[in-house]
Amino acid sequence: MQLRFWGGWFLAIAGLVIMLSMGCEKGALGVKPAMITGRIVRADNDTVGIAFATVRVMSKEALGTSELKQGKNFLSTVTDADGYFVFENVIPDNVLVEYQKGQNKATYPSTTTSSQTDDGTTAESAKLEAVFVKSGDIINLGSLPLTEVTKSLPPTALIKLDLYSTYNNVAQSAVKVQDLEEFYVTINGEPLQDALGNTKLTAAALRAGIERESAEELEIAVRHADDPPLYTPMVMESVELLGSEYYGKIVLSPVTYKLQLRWVNAPDYLDGASANIIVETNAAPAHVLTTTSLVVANDALPNIVQVSAINLPVSLRIQMLGYEDEVIRIDSSLTAFGGSEGNYRIDVDFTDDNAKTEFVYNPNVAADSKAGMYDNIISRDVVFQISGADLLVGDRVTANLSLPYDPAKIEVKDRGDGAWIPSVDNPVIVTTTGEAFIKFNAATGHNFAYQVVIDPGLGNASPTFVISEHDESKIPVPETATPTVHTVIVDAARP
Repeated sequence: MQLRFWGGWFLAIAGLVIMLSMGCEKGALGVKPAMITGRIVRADNDTVGIAFATVRVMSKEALGTSELKQGKNFLSTVTDADGYFVFENVIPDNVLVEYQKGQNKATYPSTTTSSQTDDGTTAESAKLEAVFVKSGDIINLGSLPLTEVTKSLPPTALIKLDLYSTYNNVAQSAVKVQDLEEFYVTINGEPLQDALGNTKLTAAALRAGIERESAEELEIAVRHADDPPLYTPMVMESVELLGSEYYGKIVLSPVTYKLQLRWVNAPDYLDGASANIIVETNAAPAHVLTTTSLVVANDALPNIVQVSAINLPVSLRIQMLGYEDEVIRIDSSLTAFGGSEGNYRIDVDFTDDNAKTEFVYNPNVAADSKAGMYDNIISRDVVFQISGADLLVGDRVTANLSLPYDPAKIEVKDRGDGAWIPSVDNPVIVTTTGEAFIKFNAATGHNFAYQVVIDPGLGNASPTFVISEHDESKIPVPETATPTVHTVIVDAARP
């Protein structure tokens, strides 16, 4: 009984192995990809291969009424320099091979024309409807002839060039070049001329089209006629002329200038602060072209801001918290100053007072080659109110802060309801009431440090003491033309 039991299992396993082996041959299980090779050759000389011809392998079912139907196979490749091609992962199937170079096209097996024998019957090779590819096959189709038909071109052709420009060098924002912009165009090295013999052609004329003699292949070069040019030259190589008219859309790149902004003499309280750089048109209202956010740092390398020549004239607006905007106008091509497309340095100097918030940039004039930011500081009155148990009558109080301030506007008093007393460049008062008020007209918008020194008066044996704050909250930027006084309360207590 035991032998009969194991014998039954053996027969079942053997049957399963046979079924799996049959499945590997006839079903999807275990199918090996096939390889198809061949060579595309000239029909009039089968020893010459056709380089860079496109070859496709497709299922015979793909040639139905639906162009979207692709069947099991839809592979594509390009012949090498000698015309050879290879497909390595072909699924077993009935396939067709289609090959093409330019306008010349053929299919293997060919069923579109009849190949006749001497007795007038159709040859067997012409009756083939597909190539049957089995699992793991290596099929060499041999030499496949391609008839190269010479195109018949008219003696002349109308060349239409539609010129666009990338807006501020951003490829996704191409806009039409203005109709009156002028260009030089050469085709196969020869200047393109209008009917009057003019070689300087407007964008409008190029869009309408210029007649010239035909050629199968065209090399088109476009150069802006302005001096200096606003666009970089463009060359289109190996353009194929297929008939009596050629239309080409050409996207030009504008010449760009790189402006290097360098931070100079930035005060400590600005270290790490943000500055917005806005490139905008000079029209009203201004059209913003680009925006950049930079970090102020004296030891940093210059920051690059790009300006397209096509956009000139433009303004470069420097925007910072606590400062009025500094506007640098760039009115003409920078090459007018004797340079060429490239880098121009603009110093942003925080200690320079150029007595204006807008100027025309000129790299050849020292005063007009940098942005003076000192006169752009937005200030307001700040009062240090000092009082406390350790501030006594007769004590001398001195205050100072880390922000820029106008020394001519310092005022002091020792009573809250008292009159302010001018104290030019001398923020000091001897209190007669046990209180001290010292007023500065100081910069706003950034955190700062301050120091108050209290020297005991005559008869007071106590030592001098100092009250310091290293990170006082920023003085708010005024929101009106007549802002209220900002007060900093200081507790006069010995540390």
